[in-house]
Amino acid sequence: MGLFERYSNSVYTSISRQNSNRLLLTSVLVFFLHASHLLTFYIGEPGSSDPNSLAWHKGILNAHWVGFGASIIFLIVSFLILRYKSYNKWYTWGFPIIPMAFYLLFSMWVVSIDQLITTSISPYLLVCVAMAFLFIYPPHYSFIIFLLNYLIFHFTIPHVVSNPEVALSNRVNALSFNIMSFGIQWAFWLSTGKNLQQKELIDKQKEDLEKDSAFKDKLFSIIGHDLKGPISGFSAGIEMLAEEDLEEQERIELIRQLKKSANSTYSLLENLLEWSLIQRGISETKKAKLNTQTHIQKTINLLHTNAVAKGIQFESEISENIGVWFDEKAFDTLLRNLISNAIKFTPENGKIKLTVAKISTSAEIRISDSGIGMDTSQIDIILNGKIAKSRYGTSGEKGTGMGLLLCREFLLQNQSTMDIQSKPNEGTTIILNIPLVI
Repeated sequence: MGLFERYSNSVYTSISRQNSNRLLLTSVLVFFLHASHLLTFYIGEPGSSDPNSLAWHKGILNAHWVGFGASIIFLIVSFLILRYKSYNKWYTWGFPIIPMAFYLLFSMWVVSIDQLITTSISPYLLVCVAMAFLFIYPPHYSFIIFLLNYLIFHFTIPHVVSNPEVALSNRVNALSFNIMSFGIQWAFWLSTGKNLQQKELIDKQKEDLEKDSAFKDKLFSIIGHDLKGPISGFSAGIEMLAEEDLEEQERIELIRQLKKSANSTYSLLENLLEWSLIQRGISETKKAKLNTQTHIQKTINLLHTNAVAKGIQFESEISENIGVWFDEKAFDTLLRNLISNAIKFTPENGKIKLTVAKISTSAEIRISDSGIGMDTSQIDIILNGKIAKSRYGTSGEKGTGMGLLLCREFLLQNQSTMDIQSKPNEGTTIILNIPLVI
């Protein structure tokens, strides 16, 4: 790690949150500190009528009133920052300058007043160290602050201290404490950043492990549930075909059912393979300019036989010149899954409507059916990337629960979105928003 290490935005956000919390706590403590000093000075009278003593008493009161007001301002600001989470990289660098500069200058003010009755610069030295522990701040900016702080002190102290030896001693002490404070703040910056980076890495690894675990769970669930049943049924069907006492009509019907089961299983395996490639990060996205009308019509032609078998009619409102940016293979798979679903869950003699419209910089594709619909829990499962429970279509078609999950993954890969509008027995509308070719 370099001495002037730069961190990720999430690390800056964490540092900003810590700075805000520290400022809030410090502002509360300083508020009571100033309040107690004011109360003490108002209750106690000056111990002497000496002009210096009276001037010191008045000056300290004025200083603490200013500090009291500033602590209220910092308290409100830090609370609002934490309340509305207004912290970012620029806040990490910019905002701490204000309270740091104020408290350092304030301590110089108090020390200059104290010189009326003492040669001590303890308040200034204490504040230097306190600022080092209070804020986690980038060292290159911290260096500038402490350097300017010392230079102001260096040129100010001779004007309030008449004894040259005392002034020199104060300068040496101030220099030592500024160097020490800068070193402490630098060390905090490096150690905090390193710890937060390690935490970020651990959280990322944990997230990846959870994804891998979820991927395996989903995979085994599909293999155990959606593949085991059809393959078992297929095996039983073949045994039945081997029997010699089957009527010809029964044999034909059994072959038809086996064909339907084989097609459904093949579709599931195809979707499962695509989904597993995406989950493992192997699937490659190659975006291209695609004409929506051409690809939608190609999909309708492909699924025409399925729709005719149920007497389903297609209605479409698609302009010829609406193009989108999308991976071509993914786009065809997306449309095939969505339109196939619409056919599957639409009753006989139903309707499916497809529309494409330009909405700002996106193409909005709507696929609406007059089918059995979904409830809100089913919609939430799909939109949250979970495998939906497989359902049978209106003519007994077997679903897999994988189609819409795969569609969601393809849309995410291509910076697109999906929304679902549906109610049980009132049909479903799938709304896709895909980047438009401008």
